Amino acid sequence: MRQIFLSSDARTRPAWLEAFPELITERLDMPAAALPDGRALVWALLPAGEPAAALVDRLRDGLAGRPLLLLADLPSEDEALAALAAGACGYCNGHAAPEVLLQVALVVANGGIWVGQGL
Repeated sequence: MRQIFLSSDARTRPAWLEAFPELITERLDMPAAALPDGRALVWALLPAGEPAAALVDRLRDGLAGRPLLLLADLPSEDEALAALAAGACGYCNGHAAPEVLLQVALVVANGGIWVGQGL
């Protein structure tokens, strides 16, 4: 399954690339129609100051039914709950280790929801 990572500047972090060597990176503000077709998990790095639920709402229409996972550089349980309530399928630290990212992808690709241990 493809992995599409969205961020404000279309950056790729080393851990993301180690977990998914063939990942696709795009900007958060790109038109939804420009997302690659087909089965994929869509990961979005939450911009500083944007509420998680607002980002999920903003991206929802362009997902074409694909699962959305939010990454946060400063994760919080309240934000995770808001993201999940808005329809995200997962929420984790944007600096997670490659092994964790692989676990997240496996859980969500199999229809599960990923939340941190605190939740």
